[in-house]
This record gives sequence, structure tokens and C-alpha cells, in this order.
Amino acid sequence: MRQDKSKLLSCLTVEAPLVSVTPSVERAPPHVKVGEGARYDITCQWDPFILHGLVPPYFLFDALSSQSVIVDDIGEEGRWIEDPKGIGDYFLKNFKDLFTSTSPSFLEDLEGLVEHIITNEENTFLISYPSQDEIIKALNSIPNLKVPGPDSIIQPLLISAVQSFFISGKILKEWNITFITLIPKSQQASTFKDFWPISLCNTCYKVISKTLVERIKPLLQKLISPNQTAFIEWRWINENDLLTQEIIHTMKITRARKGWFNMKIDFMKAFNKLAWNFIIVTLSRFGVHEKFIAWIHQCIFTSTMSILINGLPHGYFSPKRGLRQGDPISPYLFIISMKTLSRLLYRAEALGTIKGIQVSRSAPKISHLMFVDDLIILARATTTETNNVKCILDKFDSWSGQEINLSKSGVYFLKNTPVTSRREIKEAMGMNKLKKDSRYLSNPFLVKKKRKETFQFIIDEIRDKLSSWKAKLLAWAGQATLVNTMISFIPIYTMSLFRLPKSTLNRAASHFWWENTKEDGNYFTPKSWASLCQPKASRGVRF
Repeated sequence: MRQDKSKLLSCLTVEAPLVSVTPSVERAPPHVKVGEGARYDITCQWDPFILHGLVPPYFLFDALSSQSVIVDDIGEEGRWIEDPKGIGDYFLKNFKDLFTSTSPSFLEDLEGLVEHIITNEENTFLISYPSQDEIIKALNSIPNLKVPGPDSIIQPLLISAVQSFFISGKILKEWNITFITLIPKSQQASTFKDFWPISLCNTCYKVISKTLVERIKPLLQKLISPNQTAFIEWRWINENDLLTQEIIHTMKITRARKGWFNMKIDFMKAFNKLAWNFIIVTLSRFGVHEKFIAWIHQCIFTSTMSILINGLPHGYFSPKRGLRQGDPISPYLFIISMKTLSRLLYRAEALGTIKGIQVSRSAPKISHLMFVDDLIILARATTTETNNVKCILDKFDSWSGQEINLSKSGVYFLKNTPVTSRREIKEAMGMNKLKKDSRYLSNPFLVKKKRKETFQFIIDEIRDKLSSWKAKLLAWAGQATLVNTMISFIPIYTMSLFRLPKSTLNRAASHFWWENTKEDGNYFTPKSWASLCQPKASRGVRF
């Protein structure tokens, strides 16, 4: 290993005259450690190509340009903060407020909505002593660039440490210290709301969390609502998209006299606001063994967080609610907790206070669809049903600590819905009509008559990727590879649901390909795009 590392370091040594980096502007990415003399050492996983000296010419340049997040200034309400300490204090205060519990109240039996469904045999599996193979499997399931690198963790010590947690039921405080790194949502990120908080957990803790995940995975089919399509084998994210498009199509063509609405709900900071006690009570109501619940309790109740500002930790605090985005078990605990909301809606549907929509006479009624925290609610456009939906959402919010993001939520109405009913529903829910460019699970919620306008966001994303100045420095062969990669990679998710206009994709690719021939706003194209799309044997580039 030492010999491999020395080979790696010799490959990645860059003399100062070749690379110039301004410390205040440029920063190395998380997997590159900046040392004196502009020497860059990889401190994580080592690619075999690098170890054998087969480093592409653009490797170091790409490492330098893929920088960490730099927060130069931040501010809200016209007040700007520029000094690093002030920026750190700003984020620290906001995160403390975000993770402070609002003391939600609920009945211990959750109104009988959740029943005991975990058997004794399943509980025996949940609380069994972890074997060495199980722990190694949990470690190997962590992605390559997230496994321990320079901390020299030795296998027997790690296995012994993890097993000690399952024996004592206590986790060391040092294992549960988490760094929160800030991922900007856009290039103009300047406020707290413009950043995604991603948690960087300790490796020992991740192995424990992964072990718990592997034990609870086989039970998800019982613990998660049928309307929830996340994190379960054989369930597909686009199932909800397909159903949503079928429902919207039905709403557009139906001649029903009664109006219907399709309500898209977005929860504000959903993971960060989930009440811990609500998670524990939900697991208990499902019949999960007390010992397993105690392990979950230790994982989420003993955490300590610190904010990474430009790569440096700033302050420490202990959260009182919320799940960490980056903790392997967090998404599973979240969707299990969301089962209660699904049960509330099912009960209302069974009592007749909410009527789900049918896409055909033989189809089942659908009152709601879920993917993690993305929620669709379907009901008749009446004041009574609207109030019933609002009562359900308010009850779930008071139990779980969730809060609806009204600015990102909206309502879509059946075309026959009276104008007065639309106005009353929007006022009762505090929402607006859904915008035409609204998205659901990253796909268009409403498809316009002009399909090119609907899918313009894909073209914009492709152009952003292709128009970077680094891409323009590539040779023709490199540009051809980049075009084929972007054209096949970016639209593939949307193409699994919609048929995209071929001409639009070709136009984005051709503009990039002929960019170097642009003069006075016009492109010089010595060869037609159709001929370039031919196989290489036919003197094409095979786009």
C-alpha cells in the first residue's frame, strides 16, 4: 500500500510554475489535499489507472477546476456579511433554529392508524448480533470515494467497535459528530435557503447505520404505503409520474360535471423538521422490538453537528429534531414516518370524506401519490373536501413537525371546475394555481401543446454542460464524445416518460459542434447534421 501511495504521489506532483492557484479564489476539491509547493495528494481511493501512471492530461486540471463551495458573502433583507466568522455565525444560527424542536403533540396510539405488523421472527432478525461478514458487507456498500482513506482504520478494530454498539446499545459521542457541507442550489446562492445541507458522517457510524438499513430493508414492503414508490425493490420512481400524467389526461378530457383538483404538496425542509419522538412512536406502533428502537434512538438523539464554511468547521451544536441528509438510514425512517399521513388519507377515503379519482370505470380510486416527501392529493373541488384535506395535513404537521411550503405547492383544476370553487379552494389552502412550468419528480407536471416549450429545460441543461469554456478546448474527437455523452445521459430520465422532440436535441448538439465556426451570429456548417449522424464507416461521426 505504501508503494502504491508513493507511485500515486509521484504521478500527482505538479510543479509550481505549471499550475497557479489563488488561495482566496481557487480551492482544491474535497478529495484533493493542498500542500506547500502546489503539490496535490489524493487522500481517498486510488484508481488503478493513476497508480500505474496512466493519468489523463486533463486529470489535474479537472481536479483544480472542480472546486469546493466558496462562500464569499451572504445576506438577507439587504444586510450583507462578508467576513468568514460572520458568515459562519449566520449559518450556525440558522441551522440551530432549523433543528430546534417545536414540541409536536400526538396521541401515543396515533389514533389507531398504525397497527402491529412486525412478527416475532422478524424482530429476532432485527436485534440479532451482527456477524463479521454482515459488517464487512455494510462497509463495502459505502461508495468508493466515501470509505476511509487516510485514517488507517484496521478491520478487526472496526468490526469490534461496531459489534460493541450492538452489545451495549450505546454509541460514542465522537462517532456521531457530523459535518454539514453546503451545496448551492444555483450559481447565485446568497441566502440560507439557497443551500442544501448534506451531512458528512463518521465512517464507523455509517457502518452501524448501514447495518441497521440492511436489516430493515426486507420489512419495507410492510412498513411503507403502497402509494409510496421510494426505496423499495421493484418500485420505480416514474410509476408516480405515469399515474400523474394519466390522471391529468383524464382531467383534461373528462366531461364530468363535478370538478376535481390535483394538489401538489411540497414540504419545507422535510428531513430537517421531522420530530424524533414521532419517529420512535411510529416504529413502536408497528411492533418493532424495543432493542432495535433503542439503537435508532441512539443514532439520532446523540448527534452533534458542525458547519463547514469553505472547508473549515465552524461551531458545534446538538440538534433537537430532523434527520441528516447523508445518514444512510435517514430516508428509510422518513418514508416509514410518512406512512401515517398515508393512513390518514386512506381513512378519510374509506369514510367518504375524500373521493379519489378514477381514470376509468374499472380502475381503482386514487386519493394520493407519494415519493419520499413529494405528495399529490386528488379530491373533488368542493369546499367540504378541501377543508377535510386541510384538516388532515394540519393534523400530520402538528404530529410530525412538518410544514407545507406554500410557495412551491399548488393546485391544478379540472377544466369544468367553476371559477368560484377554484377561488375558494385556493383561499382555503393558501395556495396558487400550479404554474405551467411546474415540475413533479424533475419532470414536467403539465405538458403544453407546444412540446418544444415544455422540454426546453432539457435543452438549456444540455447547452449549459456543452457551452463551458473547458468543453470548447477539446479536440474534435473529444467534443464528439462529449456530445454523445450529454445527449444520451441528460434526457434519458425524461425520455423514460415522454417522447422528446428529436429536432430540439439535434439543434442543441449542432450549435455546440459548430460553435468554433460561428461568425457574426451565423454558423458555418460545411457538412449537414444528417451526414454527421451517419456511422463512421460512412464518413459520419455517429451522433
